[in-house]
Amino acid sequence: MKNFIIIEHEPLTSRLEEIWSLRELAGKNVSVKYWDLSQLIYKGINIPNIIDSSVEVLCFTSIISLKKELENLDIENTVFALEIFINWHNREIIQLLKKNKCKCVKIDLYANTGLPISMKNRLLNSTLSLNPKGLLNSLFNYIYRNIFISHPYELTLSSSHSSADILINHPDYENYLYGDCSSKPETYPYILFIDTFYPLHPDLKYYFKLKIEEKDVREYRDLMMRFFDFLEYKYKKKVVVAAHPKSLYIGNEFGNRSILKGYTSSLIKYADMIVTHESNSLSYIALSNKPFIFVYPESYTNRLRQYMFALSNYCRKKTYNLNKFDWDKIVFSPLDDKVRENYIGNFIASSQSSEKRNVDIIIDNLLKN
Repeated sequence: MKNFIIIEHEPLTSRLEEIWSLRELAGKNVSVKYWDLSQLIYKGINIPNIIDSSVEVLCFTSIISLKKELENLDIENTVFALEIFINWHNREIIQLLKKNKCKCVKIDLYANTGLPISMKNRLLNSTLSLNPKGLLNSLFNYIYRNIFISHPYELTLSSSHSSADILINHPDYENYLYGDCSSKPETYPYILFIDTFYPLHPDLKYYFKLKIEEKDVREYRDLMMRFFDFLEYKYKKKVVVAAHPKSLYIGNEFGNRSILKGYTSSLIKYADMIVTHESNSLSYIALSNKPFIFVYPESYTNRLRQYMFALSNYCRKKTYNLNKFDWDKIVFSPLDDKVRENYIGNFIASSQSSEKRNVDIIIDNLLKN
C-alpha cells in the first residue's frame, strides 16, 4: 500500500483529524503523515485546539526543510493530498512538488459551502469595495492558477458532482450517520445559533487579511445578543450557541447563554430552529431538515457576503442583514423538499458514494499498489 501524506495550511486540530478520517486510516494500517505548513505559509498564525495525534505530524517553517524531507521520501509510492491555496504566494511550494514529480490530489472537504463564485463576481466585488489591492490579487492569482499552473492535481475527490473525478461523501455526512449524535446536549426546547467565531476567526486574519479591532468584536456580539433577546421573547425558547471548532470563548460572550463546543451535529439534530451565517454546518441542517435563517451583520465584507449569497441563492432562501432588516418579518423555514434533495445529492452524498466510507474510497482509488 502506498504512503499517504496530507499537506495542510493549518495545524492539526480535532476537527481536521475528524474530517481527514485520520483515525480510520490509521486503523486500516495506512502509512499516513500530516505535514503542517502553516508557519511556512502564514508566519505567526495561531490556531486554537491543536492536538496530539496517532499519526505522525511534521511542522515546516522553511522551504529548505520541506525540500530535505522530500529528498528522503519514496516519491513513487507516495500520494500527496494537497490542501493549500493554489496561488502566487504558495508558488515555491507548488513548484517544489512539481519538480519532485509528486502525485498530488485534492480531497475536497468543504464542497457543501464552497459553491463556485465566478471570477467576474470576484472582480466586481473587489471593484465595488474600492479595494484595488484585492482586485489585483484576484486577477493575478486567477492568471497563475489557470495559465501557469493549469493542472495542479492529478485527481480531485469531492462530494460535489461538478468538480469530482471520484465522488466521496462530505465528512459531515459520515459524522451524521456514524458519529455520536444520539445524546441531547440540552434538555429544554431551544433555538440554536451556529457560531462562526466572527470576527475573530483566524481565517479572516491570516487568509483574508481582515484587520479586526476590539470595537468590531463588541459591536457584533452586542448585535447578536439583542437579536437573541428578541428571539427568546418572541418564541419563548432559549438560544444556545454551537461554538465554532476554532473558537476561544470564556463562556459569557453572548450573555447568560450556553456556549457548547464539539456538539454541533447533535445540537442541530435536536434544535427547534436554527440561526446561521455561511457555516459549513449547513450540511447538518439539510440532513436534519430543520427550519433556519441566514443572517449577517452589516460589517460583513463583500467576500463573506459572496459566499453567503451563493449559498442562499442555491437554497432559495432570503438573507437577513440584522442591522437593517425588520426582525419581526424574519421567517424560519426548512429547505424546499426538491432543493434539499438536490443539495444533499449534489454536495453531501451521492448514490455512488453514500454506501461506502470515505476511508475505503481513498484507499481503493489512491493507495493500493
